[in-house]
Amino acid sequence: MMRIEEFYSLSVPLTGFSETELKGTAAAPTYFTQLLDAVGEKVLIELDLRWKLIQKAAKGDQEKIKTGLRQEILSDPMLGPVTRNIMKMWYIATWYPLPNDWMERYVYNKADPNPIILSPQAYKEGLVWKAIGRHPMGAKWPGYGSWEVSPDHLKDVF
Repeated sequence: MMRIEEFYSLSVPLTGFSETELKGTAAAPTYFTQLLDAVGEKVLIELDLRWKLIQKAAKGDQEKIKTGLRQEILSDPMLGPVTRNIMKMWYIATWYPLPNDWMERYVYNKADPNPIILSPQAYKEGLVWKAIGRHPMGAKWPGYGSWEVSPDHLKDVF
């Protein structure tokens, strides 16, 4: 079954952030536990197997890894929705329920219809804030209202 080391390894190309940056969020244990609870071992075993095959075939070539991810995982009816949820977890610290028909087909239980914010700390460390060059509203220095001012690197865009 997939271990947290493979979860980090898969998350790097899915998010575009380095493993060091992902570890710096301290959110992976929470995300990995949620993933296992939501989809079960069977799905994670298949995801792990496919990911290892992609890595072996790519031999370190990042373009082949990206292509393999798109063709073998993201487009797969079982693994695609799960993998997209992994990306969402890293960026916005929220688990969105998988569709009921997906759950019935692969997990045999009904999904909770509500998104789950995984933890206050994970929310603060969500990759979305790093990607847009801002802090979460009211949660980190410089504090309340900091989101109102355009980041320096985006001033020319707006």
